[in-house]
Amino acid sequence: MARRKVLFGEESRILVKLLELGRADITTLVRELGFSRQAITNNVELLIRYGLAYDEYERYPPNRRFIYLTEKGKKVAEKMKEILEIIEG
Repeated sequence: MARRKVLFGEESRILVKLLELGRADITTLVRELGFSRQAITNNVELLIRYGLAYDEYERYPPNRRFIYLTEKGKKVAEKMKEILEIIEG
């Protein structure tokens, strides 16, 4: 896996938003965070590769892809939320 900055980037904000929402589809994350669809999709794939999130697809229309945090992801998201609160005051 390529070395990549995770701290304080889009990934961090996606983690914290998923912690707040419990689950979200890509469209909701785009709307809530203001990142592009491609940025959300790429970062969600990264979170899945790190074992911090997983996805499930609805089996009926509109066939949305929901993203959830793993237990590991929840722990990281809680810490990241604390860090972002300190930094952003």
